[in-house]
Amino acid sequence: MKGTAAAHVGERVRWSGVVIDVKPLVGSGFEVWIDMNGNRIQDVYLQTRDDRAKTLQKGQRITYGGEIEGVTGLMGDDVKMGNGVIE
Repeated sequence: MKGTAAAHVGERVRWSGVVIDVKPLVGSGFEVWIDMNGNRIQDVYLQTRDDRAKTLQKGQRITYGGEIEGVTGLMGDDVKMGNGVIE
């Protein structure tokens, strides 16, 4: 996932993972931190205005979609997604 994410910036994807944390954004919306590979460390930062985000629990498996906005981190291992939708 991470190695190929940089090649797909700007595309919409549909993935699943485990919720690490949910943080409110300034103004409105949420940022959901998601673990994709089972190491209990966030791999994806999903920004969403979906109100269902506030009901998510740590450790909950979710399916979500969004637009890859960029890949960050020293090893290119953090994917930032916008326009997120929680299924």
